[in-house]
Amino acid sequence: MVSHTSSFPLPRVSTPWFRESQDRRSIAVSWLRGFPRPAINAVLVAAGYYLGTRIGFALTPQPQPIATFWPPNAVLLAAFLLAPRRTWGIILLAVFPAHLLIQLPAGIPLVTACGWFVSNSAEALLGAACIRRFKEPGELFEDVPGVLIFLAFGVVLAPLASSFVDAAVVVTTGFGNGYWKLWTARLFSNMLAELTIAPTIVVLVLSGRSWVRHLARSRIIEATLLAVGIVAVSDLVFGIANAAIPALMFSPLPLLLWIVVRFGAGGLYPSLLAVSTISIWHATRGRDPFILAPMPESILGMQIFLCTIALPMMLLAAVLAERKAVEQTLRESRGRLIDAQEQERRRIARELHDDLGQQLIILELELDQLRHQAGEQLKPSLDKLYHQASETSATARTLSHRLHSSHLDFLGLVPAVRNLCDAVAHETSIEVSFAEESVPATIDPQISLCIYRVTQEALQNVIRHSHAHKATVQLHGGREGISLHIADDGIGIAAEREHAVALGLASMRERISLAGGSFKLITQSMRGTRIEATIPLKSTKS
Repeated sequence: MVSHTSSFPLPRVSTPWFRESQDRRSIAVSWLRGFPRPAINAVLVAAGYYLGTRIGFALTPQPQPIATFWPPNAVLLAAFLLAPRRTWGIILLAVFPAHLLIQLPAGIPLVTACGWFVSNSAEALLGAACIRRFKEPGELFEDVPGVLIFLAFGVVLAPLASSFVDAAVVVTTGFGNGYWKLWTARLFSNMLAELTIAPTIVVLVLSGRSWVRHLARSRIIEATLLAVGIVAVSDLVFGIANAAIPALMFSPLPLLLWIVVRFGAGGLYPSLLAVSTISIWHATRGRDPFILAPMPESILGMQIFLCTIALPMMLLAAVLAERKAVEQTLRESRGRLIDAQEQERRRIARELHDDLGQQLIILELELDQLRHQAGEQLKPSLDKLYHQASETSATARTLSHRLHSSHLDFLGLVPAVRNLCDAVAHETSIEVSFAEESVPATIDPQISLCIYRVTQEALQNVIRHSHAHKATVQLHGGREGISLHIADDGIGIAAEREHAVALGLASMRERISLAGGSFKLITQSMRGTRIEATIPLKSTKS
């Protein structure tokens, strides 16, 4: 949240009217906080129900008594899916006055209005109870079974059952005639609303804020352009009263596919709602591709068309969400595997240093003492044993350091990588140069370990496979994170030799991917290999 006072500080105002306005504001806030949360939520649902009814009346062509698109029931269903069961009664008590407040002034008889409230409430209650019997709302649109449960109970069963009651109320109270025509009109108007409005509310309430907060600026621009595009295309296509080119109705489909692939359920359901509202609005005013058909048949055709478009899009969004969840699970599993590997490295390194290393040092000291006390005849053999023990001790220390670098823990990333380059240059005939620029002194330990391991693996590939004479390691800190460049002048990685380095490259890619970075390998035969990796920095305390 951005504070206005920090960017443009206001002077202190001590005038009476200012103090009075502040007092009124604090009283209002305290008054609102005095209400229990369920009551506030119930009032919000009632307001949404009222607004949805107004929209439904606006989309009711005269003299038809049934709306072509009926949002209030979808608002109630979404509220029951999100609210605890113990508060459902409070929601109904708050919604009933709002229902009468808009129905009676519109000329609806009291008996008809009460009958409609019963059918509306029964539809939402039946759908929500059945859905929550099998699936929690937070998981409803995250997989195919959840979407199928919502479609079966919320979109089909509940509207199908309540439409019998609704049509009977209209005919019995004399507000309309033609039972089955009313039943059909009411069924599809509610199905379309449940299909588009309820998922939009549930998804946005549960995940909307975090979803928007984690979007990058480029994604926000992309989402804005797609939103403008879907509204403009829908208004242009469905606003043309032209039956000669019915294929124009499919014009929003490419944009919907783009939205569902790029933004998932959070982008799909508001887009479906926008397309449905715009198309139904134009259909009720005689502007749609079914212009040659009578108004009821034309609207019914539009409703069926929109349901047909929405169903595969919802299933596609669920499939993509499932795939994303599987990828996330696999990524977390790989991360746990790498963590377990690092812990095992630390354990082995500690045992090599503290146990085997100490024993080798004691052995080295005792052999040194013994060779000085022994006679000339045994001295050459003891000297040889002493040097072998010294080499074994040095090898154990080197192996311990490779398994887990103490420099990384105590000195930081830059000294550890510099020490690694010096060690490679000392142990081999390869000239290794190191350079760094603007690398922060304090870096998240996981990121430091990732960069160190990638550098270590890359230099091992240079030693084993490149036949290089020179290698360079560069670290650069910037706004996007830390960039790592490793290059050599070796023979490159030919196609027939890829299997030899495949495991090391896979390990490097996996580590960079888990850290949220990018990895790029550039290689040419006889012209060396270059590795470029960028890892975003996490915020750490200095």
